[in-house]
Amino acid sequence: MFGYFGSMTDHVTFWLLISLGSLYGLIHAALWNGSKRVFGLNQNSAVLSISVIVAARNEERNIGRLLESLIAQNYPSGSFEIIIVNDRSTDSTTTIIETFRNTCSNIRLVSIESNTSDMPNKKNALRTGIAESKFDILAFTDADCVVGREWLKNISGSFSDNVGAVAGYSPYGKEHTSSFLRYEENKNSLLAASAAGLDDAYMCTGRNFAYRRSVYNEVGGFEKIKQSISGDDDLFIQVVQSETKWKIRYMVSPESFVRTHPPESFRQFVNQRTRHVSAS
Repeated sequence: MFGYFGSMTDHVTFWLLISLGSLYGLIHAALWNGSKRVFGLNQNSAVLSISVIVAARNEERNIGRLLESLIAQNYPSGSFEIIIVNDRSTDSTTTIIETFRNTCSNIRLVSIESNTSDMPNKKNALRTGIAESKFDILAFTDADCVVGREWLKNISGSFSDNVGAVAGYSPYGKEHTSSFLRYEENKNSLLAASAAGLDDAYMCTGRNFAYRRSVYNEVGGFEKIKQSISGDDDLFIQVVQSETKWKIRYMVSPESFVRTHPPESFRQFVNQRTRHVSAS
């Protein structure tokens, strides 16, 4: 009797392992296929007009570095604007932005004193920035990031007539970053890039993201995803993927990377991942 159950257990275990192994192989084959498509895409030489939009709240430690990197773009100054949405800051963020604005005419400051809408704070700030912007291509990053000099050039070169959104990689800086955090970011970015290559984009980061104003209007802005505190990136790209015919492209050139600070503590890391999971 026990021999019978033992053989049955072995039989079930064998086929379970075969099934899991096959699934593992299929997933990796799909990832390989998607990544090949992403890395096989070429940049064009278009110089599109771009509005860079950044939501900032109490970012006095970071906003200066970001603005320096945006001002230093290897891109025609008349073809981009920088809109900083100061979202109810109580530190010296406004003063720092004003200092940069005095020396760079591309920078525009939009201030929010209070949020009386039913839209979560960051989405409300981004929505406000979009409303104030003047160009068709909308590019987004965060106040604690630093962009490379070729960032806008890579964004512009990734858009073709059928591309509605462009996502990119945002690694943590190597200094003071654990190998585990770098692995997590690399893994998630590989999944995001491969999914975009398979025309099934579901994930991206708002630190390195761009889309057409017409796409934003077509899906109704953030209205469909306002129930989530976060999700101005992941949830938005899912809406674009499912409700429009636009292509979504993922940038892989190192010149398109946007570097950011890693979480400063394990609690920050858990909070960050909790926000991502809640958006998903």
